[in-house]
Amino acid sequence: MHASKADTTPRPVDGCNRRGERYIIGGGTLNQMARGNRMSGPTIRMLVALLGGAAILVVAAWLDTVVLLGIQHRVAATFDSIEWALALPAARVATAGGILALALLAWWARSLRVGLAYVVVGAFFTFLGSLNMLFATEVNGAPPALPEPIATFLGQVYLHAEYGPLKAPAVIGAGMLLIGLATIGLSLRSRASAVPREEEGPMQAPTEPRP
Repeated sequence: MHASKADTTPRPVDGCNRRGERYIIGGGTLNQMARGNRMSGPTIRMLVALLGGAAILVVAAWLDTVVLLGIQHRVAATFDSIEWALALPAARVATAGGILALALLAWWARSLRVGLAYVVVGAFFTFLGSLNMLFATEVNGAPPALPEPIATFLGQVYLHAEYGPLKAPAVIGAGMLLIGLATIGLSLRSRASAVPREEEGPMQAPTEPRP
C-alpha cells in the first residue's frame, strides 16, 4: 500500500478564510455581514415610513374627532369661545405638521412601495366623504349602491375619521396622495437613471495595433 499524499490545500481557519477576510462562526465574513446590513436598511426605512404614516393618520383622527370635537361641544354649552379660539389654530398647525412629517418620512425611505401605499391610502381618505355619500348612503329610501358590509365599513370609517370639525384625516390624506405621487416619480426617475450605469462595463484602455 502506498501512503496517500497529504492534502496541502489551504483550508479556512477560525478567524479568517483563504482570501484573508475575517470570519465569524455562524455569521459569515465581515464583508457578507456588512452587505446584509446594507440590504436591511431600505426595508427598515420602508417599514418606518409605512407605520409612521399610519400613526399620523390615527393621531389626526383622534385629535379631530375626540379632542377638537369635545372642545366644540363644551364651547357650545358654556358659550366660552376662548378655548375654541386657541384650539382651532393649534389643530391646524398640527395637521400641517403631520403632512410635513409624511413628506420627511417618504423622502427618508425613498421607496416605490411607500409611494404606492401613500397614494392608495391618501386617495381613500381624500375621497372618503364622497364615496360614503355617493355609494354607501341611502337616498330617498333607495339602498346604497355598494353591498351592505362594504357600505357599513365605509360609514364606520367616515364616522370615526371625518366627523370632526377640521376634517384632518381628509386633509392629511390629500397631502399623502401628493407625496406618494412625488415619491413614485422620484423612484422611477432614479431607477431609470441608474440603468445605463449598470449596463456600462468597465472601461478598457485602447489597444494599439501590433506592427
